[in-house]
Amino acid sequence: MTKDPSIEIVPFQDLLLLGESERNSLFNELDKSHSGNATQVYNHKVFRDTNLKFVAYQPGGTQSRWLVASWTLGSTSMQILTGRFLHEGTITKIALRTRAGLPMVVTGRVVSCEHVRAQIHLVLLKFDKDIDLTPILSSKSA
Repeated sequence: MTKDPSIEIVPFQDLLLLGESERNSLFNELDKSHSGNATQVYNHKVFRDTNLKFVAYQPGGTQSRWLVASWTLGSTSMQILTGRFLHEGTITKIALRTRAGLPMVVTGRVVSCEHVRAQIHLVLLKFDKDIDLTPILSSKSA
């Protein structure tokens, strides 16, 4: 949950390849098909953010650096859209943005990865430590 300059150094790939209208349409589909699961089961809030910097530490020792889109967020976990499959247990790092625009780097692990369509996957991340949502969510969301 600290500022981590290492996440800013290397370029990140956008593997989602979704325009704004496509992404919004996909979010609406997910809202309908998962009708409240994230908010009820994980105590998540709707948290739509795009081009979040994400690092997955693959089992073979490589690092994948992608831009991802968030769907929901809670103090212990979040759901993101990625352009690749991730194995359960994969160690991750994601740079969330505070309302002030500052990065808040959070580490965690993949809990589940569900194929949505084409190359797009919905990933549930569990954080290593609970986070304070106040600096991230708008007062309307919190």
